[in-house]
Amino acid sequence: MLQDAGELDASTASMAKHLCTQKQNEIIGECLQLHGGAGFMNECPISHMYRDARVQTIYGGTNEITKDLISRTLDS
Repeated sequence: MLQDAGELDASTASMAKHLCTQKQNEIIGECLQLHGGAGFMNECPISHMYRDARVQTIYGGTNEITKDLISRTLDS
């Protein structure tokens, strides 16, 4: 909504990316645990989801960089 209105700033976008990628990794990590060792087999769809979720925290700005961007906008 903010993006469509041209009102999305870097800090808000960073917050959204950080929250979504963290939650995605937590959820997929739990699912992988449920599958056990089979979850790491290429034939198991959860293995692809796990790899896709993990890379989300890296490209488009790592979650460490997003935390830095967010911290710059916080009032002291």
